[in-house]
Amino acid sequence: NLLGTGSYILTQTGNDITSLAATLTNAGAGLSFTDANTFAVTTVGSIGITTKAGDVTLVGGTGVTSSGTGTITTTAGVDTSTASGDVNISVSGTGNISLLAAITTTGATHSAGNASDGGDVIISTNNGTVTTAAITASGGNATGGNGGASGDVDITAGTTGTLSINGAITARAGTGGTPGADGDLTLDNAGTLTQTSAINVGGLELLGAGAVTLTDGANNIDTIAGNTTNTITYTDSNGFDVDTIGTN
Repeated sequence: NLLGTGSYILTQTGNDITSLAATLTNAGAGLSFTDANTFAVTTVGSIGITTKAGDVTLVGGTGVTSSGTGTITTTAGVDTSTASGDVNISVSGTGNISLLAAITTTGATHSAGNASDGGDVIISTNNGTVTTAAITASGGNATGGNGGASGDVDITAGTTGTLSINGAITARAGTGGTPGADGDLTLDNAGTLTQTSAINVGGLELLGAGAVTLTDGANNIDTIAGNTTNTITYTDSNGFDVDTIGTN
């Protein structure tokens, strides 16, 4: 359980723990942790991992998991206009990522000035499956200024892995005098890609060699693009465009 006002950089590849939690109270204080094997974000005194705009980077040698209480939250302080922290979760070897708790990098609200931007979320494994719970990277809302831009979400399930979206993914602009920019969701899978919860983002980019089945009736995107060698089945609650996202 990591506590205090400073950042933690614990990136020795020989680290070997079972459970990880952290509460970092200073603005911008972040956490970077590397493990030789698999570890879980859970409750160890603290409930999951919480920062105030600090980035969180987690690397497991053979996997990363989170329990139902293992939330990760990096939202900045209210009325600061500071962008919320990014979250990067990866596996350096062969292994799976299984997340049962939410990741929140939403921008902070502002009552007089511009709201803050949301943080990016990157989840990747070289050769394994990825299962996600809810991910929210939207921009903050402002009542006295402009809305914050959303962060982007990028999920890669390796060279053979399946990708399962088991929680809503939201990356939308914050509201204000002038709204911020919507975020994009990039999904890269070699195995099958399925969902049990809706996607609500500006752009959806589909990559990889796996079949894509995204048929939740509550899906809501503005633009879709892709570069894939397999079938794509997509359902949306509104209209959307086929256009360019990134280089595709």
